[in-house]
Amino acid sequence: SNLGITHASKWRLHTSPQGTHTPLSSNLEEADTDGRGMLGASMTQSSGVFSFPVTGIWYITFATEWYYNGDSRYLHNIIETTVNGSAFDVAARGTCFIQITGSNYTYSDALCNFIFDVTNVSTHKVRFSTDAGNGSVYLAAASDLDRTSMSFIRIGDT
Repeated sequence: SNLGITHASKWRLHTSPQGTHTPLSSNLEEADTDGRGMLGASMTQSSGVFSFPVTGIWYITFATEWYYNGDSRYLHNIIETTVNGSAFDVAARGTCFIQITGSNYTYSDALCNFIFDVTNVSTHKVRFSTDAGNGSVYLAAASDLDRTSMSFIRIGDT
């Protein structure tokens, strides 16, 4: 049995979209600044669907930063998994909201995580979605730091 972490990588959104996305399918990049660390082979993604390099028990996080100069009753960040390669289901969801507190942007963050048993890299995949109560709210992004980001850490054998 493998003791210890063998794979870890961090991805981020580099351009800020607005509103709801199922899934976030573009403007994704692997973190590449500030001495970022990684371990083992990287995750890969196609149109926002992430594939795992090896089987195992994976700890996944999804952190979102939102901003807007108005109100939104809810802002959800969602981890969706599939075990058959096609039908995705909500595995975890974080929620925040924005209520304007001045004449400029107000910010809010949400976080969710999931432990995923990847027994087959061909069928077990993950994607990240958002659901905004107000479609004009911005999802914060940057290419030189993590604002909206995903972490993938293999914590053990399946």
